[in-house]
Order: sequence, then structure tokens, then C-alpha cells
Amino acid sequence: MIKEFNVFESKRVGILYHFTRLGNLYKILEQDIPILKPISNVVTGFESVICCTRNYNMKSNQLTPHKQECRITLDGDKLSENFKIKPIFDINYPDREEREERIYTNKYINLNK
Repeated sequence: MIKEFNVFESKRVGILYHFTRLGNLYKILEQDIPILKPISNVVTGFESVICCTRNYNMKSNQLTPHKQECRITLDGDKLSENFKIKPIFDINYPDREEREERIYTNKYINLNK
């Protein structure tokens, strides 16, 4: 008879992409340990976020081309084990294909992992 068992299941987020400027990517990579730093979230006012998307190409009219120069690919499944990830969809945004995923954290994300 089985008395106890553990279920190992994680959230299925998939691949996430973080877009940044070339200068910012250089700053990330020149560190001893490359990290992504969260920005303060003015929407919630209490948590910091790292903004990502599921959109591989990220063609957005709202973002200027120099903000989309570099794409960092992240394993959302692995990140969801340690961070809260929430999808955001802006109803007022004109492009219906725009999807944002916010990683809520007050810590850094180590890119070596």
C-alpha cells in the first residue's frame, strides 16, 4: 500500500524573450556573473519586474528599434520554479498580438544558470 508520495510539477511557461539595447547587453555580459536586474513596477507600486514577451520577433509600434536590438532567450519553465511569472494583456493596446510576461522579483536573475 502506498502511504506517501511526492508530486514534482512546475508551471509550464515556455520560452520567454527579453529585449534590450546593445549597450545594455554589453553591460550585462561584461560582469563576472551576467544578471538581469528588475525595474521598479509603477503599476503595482511594491514589486519589481523584468519585462519579457513570448513574441520572438517583437515588432511593436510602441518600442523604437534601438530598444529591440538584442534578444535574450530565457527558460520560463526553469524561472517559474523560483520566480512569480504573470502574463499581461493590455486591452487598449492596438496590436492584438502583443503579449507581455512579467517576472516579479526583487532579486537578480543569474543568466549563467
